[in-house]
Amino acid sequence: MERPMLRDPREIQAMDFGTGSWVVVALAFSMFSAVLALVAYWRSGGQADIDSVRRKNQVVLDELSRRTRRGLEETLARVTRAQQRLAELREEAASSMHEPIDSLARQLSDIKRDAELALAKLKTEVTSGAQAAQEGLAKRVRHIEGSIRILMARAEIRAAERLADAGDFVEAEDLLEDAVAKVREGKMRLADEGGEEPAFEPVIETLHDAIRSVRARAVDHKNQIDNVLSASDYLLASLRSREHALG
Repeated sequence: MERPMLRDPREIQAMDFGTGSWVVVALAFSMFSAVLALVAYWRSGGQADIDSVRRKNQVVLDELSRRTRRGLEETLARVTRAQQRLAELREEAASSMHEPIDSLARQLSDIKRDAELALAKLKTEVTSGAQAAQEGLAKRVRHIEGSIRILMARAEIRAAERLADAGDFVEAEDLLEDAVAKVREGKMRLADEGGEEPAFEPVIETLHDAIRSVRARAVDHKNQIDNVLSASDYLLASLRSREHALG
């Protein structure tokens, strides 16, 4: 009976080593293939996806920049118109009204400066913060526009008082009606920005009382108009508090 042939231990070791080497080579080849596949994906569809995302982001940024710029430009235009109205009011207003008019003028100057700075910054970067700043400036301008309507109404009330004292009740009544319209307009503007302002109601109520008094040629028309002026002074003070909170 033949005895089994015994292998040399060094031969067996060499065979084991050869099997392990092939496993390592296979793993390395698999990893290399995976890397090649990722590179191929990036060069084809993957890169296309990245470029698509970048294009979409740029479209969003361009639209944000356009809207913010348009809003800032509109704010600057409204500031200019409001400054012109205040200058006209100051020429005709009594000296006691110069301080509130000048206060609004200073606020408009601040808004103009901030809007111009925001426009300059928009040339280099576009952020959601820029849009929020633009919306805040626009809100402040609309609030000041509401206050200007109250100042214009107050000027008409003063003129109506002088006309009624001179016996021109028809013209006085017309001016008081115009004043009511301006106060209501101011109320609507400010309601859109920060909710209802209770101080509007006494002004409107006393205005209607004054109109009835002037229409009836009543001797107490002056007292009624004085009540309107007092209520409007209180309203203006309340609006100034709101404006400082916004600024």
